[in-house]
Amino acid sequence: MVRRRFDSPDLVHPFIDSRLWAVAEEEADFSDRDDADEVVAPLFEVKKQRFLFEDEIMDLGYSSRDLYQNLPYDFINHRNGMSSTGQKEDIIRKINGYFAPNASRPRLRLWLSHRYRSKSSLALVSRTTVPKREMRLQKPQLHPEIAGTIGYTPSHTAIEYKNGGDPIRLRISKSLYRAIGALDANIPYTLRDRDEEQQILEFMEEIEYHEDYSEETGEIMVKDTETGKVERIDVEDSIYRE
Repeated sequence: MVRRRFDSPDLVHPFIDSRLWAVAEEEADFSDRDDADEVVAPLFEVKKQRFLFEDEIMDLGYSSRDLYQNLPYDFINHRNGMSSTGQKEDIIRKINGYFAPNASRPRLRLWLSHRYRSKSSLALVSRTTVPKREMRLQKPQLHPEIAGTIGYTPSHTAIEYKNGGDPIRLRISKSLYRAIGALDANIPYTLRDRDEEQQILEFMEEIEYHEDYSEETGEIMVKDTETGKVERIDVEDSIYRE
């Protein structure tokens, strides 16, 4: 794909122009042997005119929204378009769903991985959950003295657990947000990014140190890391039942 450098007077917006040029290039069946100004530019000009001046009453078979339909806006909407409560619930739901499909939203289920001689664990185990009220969402902010002078869009958010001691945070970057949404994209468990997963597991392990749970009664969830299958075991009076 040719990277077209636009002169300032011709440039509407770097993102818009580059996307329109890429669409025109694809539709023109452009090759390296062709002259971009002869083959692609005329189609690009038409698309740019339609993008800027299309008549909403006329059916041109094209919409400026077409540029954005397939872009990954999930993280942007999470970061900018929800209330803090909505963002927190969204993160908890995605993390729960990453490890166990159809998991509940109000509580964050904690999963632990046990490594032996640096080998990857064959199973993840969960014995407890954390209510969402013990979690809060944090966003990076500028110092108050300069916050009103320049615009600032954070590259990440953080979900934080605080229970009397130092806060424990999980940094939610765009890549991590995409990873915990892997279930929605039907990505098999074995193909998911284990580096991203390890960040979540370390976050959960730190939280569990501060949580109390009964070892005699309750529910244990066991996840096979190779197949992705989740088994539930009930514990009552130290007796284990599947």
